[in-house]
Amino acid sequence: MTYCGPWTLQDGPEAFHLALLGSCLDVNAMWEGGYLTRIDLRLCGDACGTGAGCGLAFSRLRDILEAVLSGSVRCGSIPAKARGSKFQTKVWAALLSIPRGSVITYGQLADMIGCASPRAIGQALGANPLPIIIPCHRVVGADGLGGFSCGINVKRLLLRSEGIM
Repeated sequence: MTYCGPWTLQDGPEAFHLALLGSCLDVNAMWEGGYLTRIDLRLCGDACGTGAGCGLAFSRLRDILEAVLSGSVRCGSIPAKARGSKFQTKVWAALLSIPRGSVITYGQLADMIGCASPRAIGQALGANPLPIIIPCHRVVGADGLGGFSCGINVKRLLLRSEGIM
């Protein structure tokens, strides 16, 4: 599953902190052939202040993630490649239709793509290599938040940043 054309960037890892609602996210990403292929998110131990002084002096990816989180850039406009099974990429593609500031349940997503198993949906979401870009945090359980590969507190933070919680 490929979004947008490649950028001319150096391949390899990129790491920085991202300020979000007074919290700090530790972001570790991987670039391959000009495409973003992986993002790992974790809450930092400390708050990191106000965006610009947080992490690298310049990070194009940090700027992009801030724009995606603010709603000024659509997720599908990022040069990214998500590798997964045919089923996983079908689930991930469906996530791009969930508007910012909205959530659906695992069951609703299963119905949307013609899958009989909300549990299979959850497994595909757990394998999502590009959280935020492929907004799996917008899928919740029927009776609660459900899970999130980056941790439930990161999911809460992302949902709060979209005005959901």
